[in-house]
Amino acid sequence: MEQKNEDKQKRPSVTNIFLIGIGTAVVGYSLYEFYQRVIKKDDSTPDADLLLQEKNTVTKPVTTRNDRFPLKKGSLGTNVRLMQTGLQKILGEDVISKLTPIDGDYGSGTEKALIQAGFPTVVDESTFMKIIQGSGTITTDSLNPKTIAEQLYNQVVTKNLNGVLMALRQLKSVADYSTISPAYKVVTEEKTGTTYTLVTHLLNKAGFDGASKEKIREEFRRIGLIEKSDGSWSLSGIRIYKDIQTLANTFVTDSTGITILVDKGTILGEELKVSNGMTTFKALDGHLYAVPTRDVIQVR
Repeated sequence: MEQKNEDKQKRPSVTNIFLIGIGTAVVGYSLYEFYQRVIKKDDSTPDADLLLQEKNTVTKPVTTRNDRFPLKKGSLGTNVRLMQTGLQKILGEDVISKLTPIDGDYGSGTEKALIQAGFPTVVDESTFMKIIQGSGTITTDSLNPKTIAEQLYNQVVTKNLNGVLMALRQLKSVADYSTISPAYKVVTEEKTGTTYTLVTHLLNKAGFDGASKEKIREEFRRIGLIEKSDGSWSLSGIRIYKDIQTLANTFVTDSTGITILVDKGTILGEELKVSNGMTTFKALDGHLYAVPTRDVIQVR
């Protein structure tokens, strides 16, 4: 009887077993939750370093360049390369190599080459065709004399013989020359402070060598100008070296009798006639003046 009571006291009651089980389950579940939330990172939570990296990443705009018309600074592609090749034909390899490579990239050098060749810097299809054919832009039909004169001047001052010859080939007659040369005198006055005819500048002032000058003379002959034995040129028998320059400090008189002092070496204008020791000339402003003939010489 006593033994049974001892055994009964040693065995845990059903209630105690149940409570212990519940407690163990609660502790186990709590540990599991702690593991999920603290020890093991939730895959759905973004990494802090990744978030910071994304925050600091700046999305740069994508810049695309193409060679669709009109071509302009920044264009890139086959059409630009063809245009550069055409400019090389017009300006010459030596000139274009100093400005831009033939690389299909329209940069500052290509822009300068277009300006030097007398083309606009924004190139449409019509202009593009002229360039790739290697033809100059100077035509007396479509361009005004000042524009043509400026284009010619740009070729002369860069000593681009090929560009000069191609420009001159656009002048088909003495009438064309007569239209361009007065405008050329205005351009040289603006650029250098001295007035030059087209013939004078190309043959005497531009610095071309003998062989180059002969090629230029051939173009003048083709146009219809006549070279005389003394080296002067004329068109239809009229002398074209008419600009006069002062040999010494002197004076000029206008039509109202007002006297103006001028310095030695001054280009006065175009000679009209010589009479009674005075030479009448037309100045760049279009007014008529007279100067002592002994004090002037014709500019060749």
